[in-house]
Amino acid sequence: MTTTWTNGYQTEVNYTYGYYRDLSPNFQKFCLLLNGIESPEAQENQTHCELGFGQGVSINIHAANNEALKFSDELLKQNPIFAQRNPNALQKVADLKQQNPNYLIHEYLNQDWQCFSFQQIVRILDEIKLSYAGSTDLSTHLDNINFSEEHQQFLAEIEHPIFKEQCHDYFANTQFRRDLFIRGKNNLTPLQIQERLRNKAFVLLIAKEKLPSNITGLLGTFNLIEDIYHPIGNKFAEKNYHPLTIAELEQSFPELSYAKILNALVIL
Repeated sequence: MTTTWTNGYQTEVNYTYGYYRDLSPNFQKFCLLLNGIESPEAQENQTHCELGFGQGVSINIHAANNEALKFSDELLKQNPIFAQRNPNALQKVADLKQQNPNYLIHEYLNQDWQCFSFQQIVRILDEIKLSYAGSTDLSTHLDNINFSEEHQQFLAEIEHPIFKEQCHDYFANTQFRRDLFIRGKNNLTPLQIQERLRNKAFVLLIAKEKLPSNITGLLGTFNLIEDIYHPIGNKFAEKNYHPLTIAELEQSFPELSYAKILNALVIL
């Protein structure tokens, strides 16, 4: 057991920072709806708590970090059996050398480093009555660009939702997850999901001219259908980029189904 007051966590160098939409209450509610789960009702004076963890180590660790990566690089150049059986290790070290040093310190240089699988996290949080409610990674709703038909069929035959998620991780080689857990999970009916999503307002955060023309998944890069994405982008621009609901887009484009509009918004 460690005797340091930080419990082995590095606290002297700032961690990386930035805006993460996954922590937005509105975005989380959208993700819950996509997974068919009712989100908590908004209340007056409601508090949304974002948990934070520590701040980094002494700046001197940068030098030690560089030496560690240099040693790993030289070791793998000797082509040990580990490297032969783990060909991705070479690329992993190369990628780490390009990362922000502060990130590397917080991610890899604490006293303890033990990664949990998705199933382990589910079991741990189940002890405090928190249930898995879906991911804030919207690409998890785009199986067609991430998994082959054989993989999709294999996953479709798995009935246990938690084991299915774990298998998703194996197929996608997922390293980091962005999950939502909720207490007192209330599953919605398909009709309720559609009704609430139809009334959900969306905002286009970029100019229509900058909309992507393709999307990249695990299976490669795919072109987006112009007849779907251009009209939707134009509609947002036409309304001076004011929020629009799926119901309003359905009225504007009767030739587009609810499913196609929702899928387009998920991608955008």
